[in-house]
Amino acid sequence: MAQATTKPTEATTAELQQQVEALKADIAALTDTMTSLGKQKVSATKGEVEQQAAALRARGKDAMDYAGSEVERLSGEAERTVRERPMTSLAVAAGVGVLFGLLTARK
Repeated sequence: MAQATTKPTEATTAELQQQVEALKADIAALTDTMTSLGKQKVSATKGEVEQQAAALRARGKDAMDYAGSEVERLSGEAERTVRERPMTSLAVAAGVGVLFGLLTARK
């Protein structure tokens, strides 16, 4: 059995070389496109994260302001109660002290 062998000609080699160069250029273009898309996505995500962080900071500040105003209100209310009913306040404080002492006493 005889096999037919064909030798690549100069034209075929040149065409293959051109196709390889075209593939290299296409791959480089795809790489640039993917890099650009990745950078855009990172920028968009970074912007979203920064917006969410700012919103969380604002909510945290609002919560702290609310907590501070509540502490001031309750402190004023407790002070007013002590001034209006000093003996009752003293008895409650003594009772809380005794209860705390019983709970923390070592046996």
